Amino acid sequence: MSRRHNVRSIALSRNYNQRKALIKGLLISLIEHGHINTTATRAKVIKRYFDKLAAKAQKKDIHSRRQIAAFLSNPKAANKLMDLIAPSMVGRTGGFTTIKKTGVRQGDAS
Repeated sequence: MSRRHNVRSIALSRNYNQRKALIKGLLISLIEHGHINTTATRAKVIKRYFDKLAAKAQKKDIHSRRQIAAFLSNPKAANKLMDLIAPSMVGRTGGFTTIKKTGVRQGDAS
């Protein structure tokens, strides 16, 4: 029997490990390129994670840097977030990302 009471995570049709890998990959792409093209549901999940990482990056201490690098498993992306992206967002307490709808996908109309 499945119980869904107080379950707030979106499954994205994947098990835990696959979902974690997908989120890490999308976050790293977002940090490296500045934007990503993905579905609206994935974008909403990624926004939640990125906002938490960006808030942590604003602390500018070694503990935050190590926590971000451990979460992303990519020190290059963590350094870019801490050194380039976070200083440009000084003074913001939230809303670090925006989701822009691009329109209907040609292949499957989603």
